[in-house]
Amino acid sequence: MEDRDAHGKRKGQERLYLVRETKDTSRPENMRSNEQRKIDCGKRHFEDALGVDYRVMKSAADLP
Repeated sequence: MEDRDAHGKRKGQERLYLVRETKDTSRPENMRSNEQRKIDCGKRHFEDALGVDYRVMKSAADLP
């Protein structure tokens, strides 16, 4: 049996997590306030708490 962590990843391996939020616009002033609050919360959660890269993109085509 392999030694795995709580996420099922083999210990000693690195994993890359990217979180992307797609919106019709990337300009906060063009978003509804509720949408901007969701983005702010997501950014705090993923970047600050989990250390995961979080960005707002206009479309999936903008992904690397």
